[in-house]
Amino acid sequence: MLILKPHGGLCNRLLALHSTIELSRVLDMPAKFVWWEDDELGASYTSLFELPERIEYLNHQYKKHTGLLRTIPNLVRRLKLRRYRRHYRWKEMKKLSREGFDFTQWGNRSCIQFEANHMFYGHDVPFDRFRPVPKIQHLIDGVTSQFSNTIGVHIRRTDHRPAIENSGTDLFVSAIRSAIEEDANVNFFLATDDSIEEENLRKMFPGKIITYPKRSRDRADPLAIEDAVVDLFALAKTKRIIGSFASTYSQTAGLIGDVQVDYVSNNASPEIIR
Repeated sequence: MLILKPHGGLCNRLLALHSTIELSRVLDMPAKFVWWEDDELGASYTSLFELPERIEYLNHQYKKHTGLLRTIPNLVRRLKLRRYRRHYRWKEMKKLSREGFDFTQWGNRSCIQFEANHMFYGHDVPFDRFRPVPKIQHLIDGVTSQFSNTIGVHIRRTDHRPAIENSGTDLFVSAIRSAIEEDANVNFFLATDDSIEEENLRKMFPGKIITYPKRSRDRADPLAIEDAVVDLFALAKTKRIIGSFASTYSQTAGLIGDVQVDYVSNNASPEIIR
């Protein structure tokens, strides 16, 4: 059995889930995932997405400052899944991926537990396993109905230092201006966690910026996570994405929509790190 605890934010978790489901399929092994609701992601999986095939869902909640030190082995014991043989932390998983480890070797183990926050397997498999629940899909459809010749723009500001330091607003402005010079009829769907960036770009490019109005920006609030899913799947419906340096959110939107992501950065194209 494969037992995953997705680690990190929304898109880190989706990337890890994608890999786990595909590995489960290839190895013909059952799989479970433990989805923690916490201050970084305050929503259950089933409030956001339909359950994917081939994997069992185990939800786990904790309150702020309580239960933060519980580990997967403790949780597995409580769930009477005692036969685990090995537990990989997310940093170990990163190391294995960088070293080119063949994860199909896990087919020789009876039970593997691991944390992951990246795509470690199934890179060539379509990223189409995640279906938003109907109420969220309705919101996505409402936004994307406005699209016509639309480019996505993802500006990450509040929680990701590499993006803040390497993807300055001036670079996004330059990319938007270049796109308008190439096609005066183009418009842009802007997904950002910063209301000031949104306001400034609206003023700078009047009539060109489409956004989904946020109900909350607090990640502990389920509404904020629902809004993040709306933005993510709306970005995936654009014809290409201007993305933030090293952000899995930009990366995942591109994977969902099978569209090109151009990361604006002062540096070379980065490894996606979180």
